[in-house]
Amino acid sequence: MLLLSVYRNGETALTNRHVALVVLFGCGFASTAVAQLGSYLGPQILTRGPGDIGTRAGETVDLRLFAGVNGVYDTGIQPVAVDSSGHLKTVNGLIGEEASLGAYGTHQYKHASLSLDYTGTFRHYQGNNSYDGSDHSLALDFSYQASARLSFDFRQIVGTSSLGSNFAAALPAAPENVVNPSSIVFDNRTTYLQSTGNATYALSARTSFTVGGNGNLIRRQSQALVGVNGYGGHASLQHSFTRRTTAGVSYDRTHYGYTGGFGQSDINIYSIFLTQAITRNWSVTGSAGVLDAAIQGQQEVLLDPAVAAVLGVSTVTQPFRQRTILPNWNVDTGRGFRGSKNIYLSFGYHRGISSGNGIYLASKMESAIANLSYTGVRKSSFSVNAQYYKLQSIGQNIQPYYQVSAGTSFTYTLTNALHLIALYNQRIYGVSSSTFNGNGYRVAVGISFSPGDIPLSFH
Repeated sequence: MLLLSVYRNGETALTNRHVALVVLFGCGFASTAVAQLGSYLGPQILTRGPGDIGTRAGETVDLRLFAGVNGVYDTGIQPVAVDSSGHLKTVNGLIGEEASLGAYGTHQYKHASLSLDYTGTFRHYQGNNSYDGSDHSLALDFSYQASARLSFDFRQIVGTSSLGSNFAAALPAAPENVVNPSSIVFDNRTTYLQSTGNATYALSARTSFTVGGNGNLIRRQSQALVGVNGYGGHASLQHSFTRRTTAGVSYDRTHYGYTGGFGQSDINIYSIFLTQAITRNWSVTGSAGVLDAAIQGQQEVLLDPAVAAVLGVSTVTQPFRQRTILPNWNVDTGRGFRGSKNIYLSFGYHRGISSGNGIYLASKMESAIANLSYTGVRKSSFSVNAQYYKLQSIGQNIQPYYQVSAGTSFTYTLTNALHLIALYNQRIYGVSSSTFNGNGYRVAVGISFSPGDIPLSFH
């Protein structure tokens, strides 16, 4: 069975059943969405829609299937383990084979659209099968125009992954994702699920109101890392002043609860936002506001020496509650080059709050991302992306975590169905004012089978 996924690093193996549940859940959502599809998409309203799900080079593409085999080389793998000297164990120079399959694209119906991105990989390392396993990532969006005024949008993100360098290339780059690939410290299996639903009602030809909710969870294989249960709701009012300019106000409420009794966080975000089409092909979206976070948790407190002498311990654990008010703002911009319309360039900067990464709990988050992609009409496609990410814990007295990651992909069409592919991903990470730092990368070269009129393309 290809779904047999085992990842061992001195911990309990993740079984076939876990991976199967993730894939079946996504497939079940897809079948439900397809059953509801109508046949007219209707007028476009500014909502939290599919974003970059199912797109390549900033353009929607028809449904595309692919399957392939790669030779891979992984280095800098960081399991949750220490060596005999008590130092963190790092695994370098793993050579292996990997089978991959996936699908991406958008299908338009009379009243709806369905967009998806799915990637599944199954790997085996020569001489070190302790790190064999499989990873899966599915992002699915279903939009439905119920009437001239009312529309719905449902998004599902689900997956499981054990390698950070591979995981960083699997998820769509979206600031609202509950799991951010650039926050990962350890190469430990992470299973995640995020569901989002929105309803938009057009009050007039130019004004609309959106309300929605979301639920999410994160589970990590190692008992040393903390999982998350989250839920929230949001509402926004938006008005199109011209064909190029739309502005509005929004409110978001989010709750994060941490497994193992590590506390919880309640976050309120109040924002104003603006979307401006600068030219026909260049647009910018920005928001600015205030983030009000109430954090509850536990922390270690150093005792007075006299008290420590009586109790026989130097520290105690005590609960804490902290309220933090922070600026929250985001800027995203992108441009498609219509002269050669298959080129797309985008930049983004985000500053707000994160649920953490298994070590860090509720944290101030700062990220910057750049992406350039090209989908050729004849033979080749490529993409280049880079991201900076920083976490600074709100309640824990620990130094900030940072990560810089970059990746590139290239495909070349050999025949109408066979494509040569080459992938490279690297991440550099560490903790400020600490000796902990890491540097890992992955190289993959192989052949993919994917019939189509244009080259196969990856994010």
